[in-house]
Amino acid sequence: MIGKIILHYKILAKLGEGGMGVVYKAEDTKLKREVAIKFLPHHISANQEERKRFEIEAQAAASLNHPNITIIYAIEEAESELFIVMEFIDGVDLKNKIISDTISTDEAISISRQIAEGLEAAHKKGIIHRDIKSANIMISNDGKVKIMDFGLAKVKGASQLTKMDSAIGTIAYMSPEQATGKPVDQRSDLWSLGVVFYEMLTGSQPFKGDYEQAIIYSILNETPDPIQLYRPDIPDQLKKIVVKTLAKKPVDRYQNCEQLLNDLESYLHPTKSVRGVGDNREVEKELAKGSFKKPHNIIVRYFNRIIRQIKISWGIIMAVIILAAFSIYIFIPKLQNNLLHGKKIAVLPFINLSSDPNDEYFSDGIMEDILTQLVKISDLRVISRTTMMRYKNTEKTIGEISKELNTDVVLEGSVRRDSSQLRVSVQLIDAKSDEHLWAETYDENPDRVFIIQSEIALKIANTLQAQISQVEKDRLEKIKNYNPEIYNLIAKGRYFVNKLDSASLVKAMGLFSEALKIEADDANVWTSLANAYTVQAEIGIMPLDAAYSKARAMVEKALMLDDELANAHTVLGMIKMAYDWDWSGAEKEFQKAIKIEPYNITTLNQMGQLAHTLGKTDEAIILMQRAIDLEPVVVINYLYLAQFQMYANRLNDAISTLEKGLELNPQFPYLHYLLGCTYLLKGEPDKAIVEMQMEPVESYKSYGMPLIYKAMGKENEAQTALKNCISKYQNIGPYNIAQIYAYFGNINLAFEWLEKAYNIRD
Repeated sequence: MIGKIILHYKILAKLGEGGMGVVYKAEDTKLKREVAIKFLPHHISANQEERKRFEIEAQAAASLNHPNITIIYAIEEAESELFIVMEFIDGVDLKNKIISDTISTDEAISISRQIAEGLEAAHKKGIIHRDIKSANIMISNDGKVKIMDFGLAKVKGASQLTKMDSAIGTIAYMSPEQATGKPVDQRSDLWSLGVVFYEMLTGSQPFKGDYEQAIIYSILNETPDPIQLYRPDIPDQLKKIVVKTLAKKPVDRYQNCEQLLNDLESYLHPTKSVRGVGDNREVEKELAKGSFKKPHNIIVRYFNRIIRQIKISWGIIMAVIILAAFSIYIFIPKLQNNLLHGKKIAVLPFINLSSDPNDEYFSDGIMEDILTQLVKISDLRVISRTTMMRYKNTEKTIGEISKELNTDVVLEGSVRRDSSQLRVSVQLIDAKSDEHLWAETYDENPDRVFIIQSEIALKIANTLQAQISQVEKDRLEKIKNYNPEIYNLIAKGRYFVNKLDSASLVKAMGLFSEALKIEADDANVWTSLANAYTVQAEIGIMPLDAAYSKARAMVEKALMLDDELANAHTVLGMIKMAYDWDWSGAEKEFQKAIKIEPYNITTLNQMGQLAHTLGKTDEAIILMQRAIDLEPVVVINYLYLAQFQMYANRLNDAISTLEKGLELNPQFPYLHYLLGCTYLLKGEPDKAIVEMQMEPVESYKSYGMPLIYKAMGKENEAQTALKNCISKYQNIGPYNIAQIYAYFGNINLAFEWLEKAYNIRD
C-alpha cells in the first residue's frame, strides 16, 4: 500500500489499525497537505451494517467543529476502497504516552479537560462517543488533544445499528450500563473519561482482568484501588473528582461535562468563578423528588454551587446555612438508611413452626426462594444458600453470624402452615446495632406464597434503597402466578438433591418427574432435573456420557421455555466445559448467567474453573478470591482457590488456603488429599502421608497413596497401591490412574490411560 496513489492521495506510511479500520499517513496532492486516511477493512466492507457504521463515524465527526475533535475532510470510495480522509496529527496516542512516560498531575488534568471539552461539543449535538479510551485520544507535539474514532457513536435521530441490549465498545472502559447492554447517555462517556483519567494518574487501569467477564464483574461490583497507592502525591480533591466519574450509578456521576469542568476549574483555581454559570433547576428537581441516594453529598454540592455563583454576603451565607440545615432535616431518614453498609444481606434459614415436622422442606424452600429473588436484584449482594444452611438450628447470635459473613444486614423468619392458612413472619435486622429495620407478618392462603416472596424481596430492596431495574421487576413479577403444587414438588426435590447421596437423588428425580406431569412446560422443573443429573455425574452415580446427555437435553428444554434463568445457563455452561470441552460456548453461558445474577457463587466458581482450564490460572485465583469475599464460609471456595494456587506453584499460599478450609470443615472431601499433594510437590512426603491418611473419601486417598509411597522410595508399597487403584478404576477414573503412571515414569501406560480418559470425557 505504501507509495500507492488513490484518487489524489499518495499513501506515505502506516499509522495503525483497529477493529474498524487501518489508518495511513498520506499526502493530499491537490491541496499539498498531509492527511490521515482510514480504510474500512475488506473483510467487512461488504457488510451493509458495518458500512453504515463507518459512514456514521464520518458524518458524526464531520458535524463537529471543535479544536479537540479530529477534523474530517471527506469520505471517499475508489478501487473498491471506502475511506475517511481526516487531519493528520503529528504526535502520539495517549495509550502509548502512558506506557512510555509518567504523566504529571497538571498534564493529566489538562488532557482530561480537553477531552471533556471535546465531548461537551459532541453531547450538545446529541452524539455519544461510546468508545472513549486512551488509544482513541491523540496528543499532538504541541500538547493539543484530539478525540478520534467515532465508529461506535450513538447519534440522536440516527437509525439503531445494534440491539438495545448489546454491549459494544472496549470492555475495560465501559460504564456499568454499557457493559450490561443498557441504554447509555452522556454520563457513560464521562465514566470512560474517568477510566482514562485514572489510567493517566496511576499508569494502571481501574478495572483489570485477562478474562473478559472478570473485567465486567469488576466494573459492576468492585472499587478501584485508591489512586494514592500509585501516586501518594495526588491531592484528595483531585482523587474525589476521579472517583465521582467512576460512580457505579449514573445518577451519582457527573451529569454532564460542564459539571466535571467546573470541578476541575475549582481545583485549579479555588477562588475563581466557575465557567458557564447555570441555574440549579436540575439539583432542585432531584432534591424535591428525593431521588438522591446520598443527600448529604447533594447538600454540599448545592451549597458549593450557590457560593460559586453569587456574590457572598453575610445574609446570603445565613440563607445557605438555613437551606442546608433544612435539607439535612428533611433527608435524615434517607441518610440513615443509606449507611447500611453496601447492601450485603444474609437470609437465615426460616424456622418451621408447622405442626408437621415434615414441612421442614417448605420453610427451607421459602427461605431459598426469597434468597433467589433477592439475587436477581443486581444492586444487592446476597450470601448463598449453601453458606446460610450452615446456620440452620444455630445458637449463634445475629452479631456472631454477621461478623463471620462480613455482612451487616440479616433477614430472619419463620413459617407456619396448615391446609388453609400460611403465616410467614420476617424481620430485617441491622446486625451492628441489632435494630429492626423492617418487620412484617403475612397471613395468606398457601397458594399465595409466591406473592409473599416477591413482596418480601421488594420490601427488603426498598428498605436498603437498592436500585431495581424494570427487567428485575419483571422477573420478580413472573413468579407471582406460579402453580403452588409444582412449587411444593420442586422445593422437596431440591431438598433431597442437596443431601448429595444416591437414595436422596432418586427421591428428587421422582418428585421432579411428578411435577412435569402437572406442567410439562415448566422451565424451573427442567432446570432442576438437569442439575440433578449433573450432580449424579459429579459424584459417580451415573456414567458421564449418560448423565450429561440427559442433563443437556433437559437444560436446553428449560432455556427454550425461559432464557432468563441464571442457573440454567450455568448448568449448560458446566456441561459445555466439563463434557463438551467447548470453552467459548461455556464462557458465553457463564456470561449470560452472571449478567442475570451478578453474585451467583456457582457461576463464579465455574468461571474460575474455565479460566484455569484455559491456562489463565492467575485469573482463576482472582475469581475464587472474589467468591470467598462473597461467601467466606463456603469450604469449596477454598478448595478451588487452593487447587489453582497449587497449579500456579504458589504452594505456601495453597497450604494456607487449605488450612482455612479445614478449620471450617475438617471432614470436607478432597481437602486433606490436596494438602497432601501440595506437601508432596514441596518435597515433604512425611507431611504428605499424614494428610493423605486423614482424607475421608477412600477413592481420593487410594490414588494419592501410590504417589507418596513412590516419593518416599517405598517401591513395593507403591506398586501394591497402584494395583488397588486399577482394580477400582471405575470409581477412581482413568485420568487419575494416568497421573500415577506419569509420576512413576511409565509414559506408555500413562498415555494408554489418558486415551481411556479422553474416550469417556473424564
